[in-house]
Amino acid sequence: MDTALLNIMATRNANALLVITAKDLSDFADSLISRTRQVVEAEYKDQYYTVKDLAKLLHVTQATIYNFAKQGKLNPVKVGSRIVFSRSAVNDAISQGLLGRYIHK
Repeated sequence: MDTALLNIMATRNANALLVITAKDLSDFADSLISRTRQVVEAEYKDQYYTVKDLAKLLHVTQATIYNFAKQGKLNPVKVGSRIVFSRSAVNDAISQGLLGRYIHK
C-alpha cells in the first residue's frame, strides 16, 4: 500500500477519497477471505477431529464413527459441509467408556 495512504489512515481523523476498481475490491476480498480461512482452519484443526482423523485415532472405520454419532455416543458438529467432532467431547466419551473396546491407547 502507498506510504502516503498509510499515513492518512494512521491519523484516523483524516478524510480521504479512495478510488478503487472493481478488480481491486475483488482482489482485496479474495485476500481477506484467504487469510481468514487460514486462521480458521488452523484453529479448527486444533479443536476438532474430522471423521477420517477420528477413525484413524480409534482404529475403526469411518462407518463406525458415523454409527457412534447415530447411537449418541459422539456428538457431531457440522462446520460448513463437514462433520467434525470436538476433541473435548471425544475425550469425554473416552473417559466415560462410551467407546468401549475401540480405544487403543
